[in-house]
Amino acid sequence: MKLFLPVLLLFTFFRVQAQFAVVEDKDGYVNVRRDPGTSAPVIGRIQSGDVVFLTDQKNGWQYVDCYINHKNTTGYIHPSRLKAVDKFTSAHRVVHSADSVFFRLGNLQVGIRETSFVAKKNRIRYRKTEAGRMVDKINDRSFWGTDGYLPASQYQHITCFWEGKEVAVPDSAINDVFNPNLHMTTVLYDKGTKRWYIAATNSDGAGGYEVIWVFEQGEYKQRFVYYGF
Repeated sequence: MKLFLPVLLLFTFFRVQAQFAVVEDKDGYVNVRRDPGTSAPVIGRIQSGDVVFLTDQKNGWQYVDCYINHKNTTGYIHPSRLKAVDKFTSAHRVVHSADSVFFRLGNLQVGIRETSFVAKKNRIRYRKTEAGRMVDKINDRSFWGTDGYLPASQYQHITCFWEGKEVAVPDSAINDVFNPNLHMTTVLYDKGTKRWYIAATNSDGAGGYEVIWVFEQGEYKQRFVYYGF
């Protein structure tokens, strides 16, 4: 039993890294197809640099969760157009407490802090269901991290420093993703593109989700959130 928790954490550490992949194509985009194969209908395009979530493979093609025109969808991409996030260099976790974690890799520093969610400090909208009253919106936004109940915790801030300069992370990047798991968070750096990624497997059970933030050459770029199953 003493080995169970370390083994579980090691498994989830590699799981966070391995399930994301970055689209890389010399044309600047990749086609997403309805079925595996070049003759299958194209359902949309994804730009190079976007991040998809890997699920199964079929006939040599990768089935992915992705965003097309800002809508979450699924389809097939040839693996030659994808680069797994676990190919990048992992930043070192140098500090980890109950509510914060700090990573360092060369000129890159990343600090993440969580705090308790306080309902009275937020606008909560409910909806009626057969199971009772459930949370529908938080601060007028859809949210991730619970299955209709109030969150227990939230991100307080994500702070990045790149080559001595602070990189601004907007509130909109973190204020609708709840119940963070700091022990299941990694920071990865791609030297070739000077991009870094903060990836996390958050919450649990029906509220579980995967989130990855993308930064490039000292600027915050975008965020992708997937259910992960």
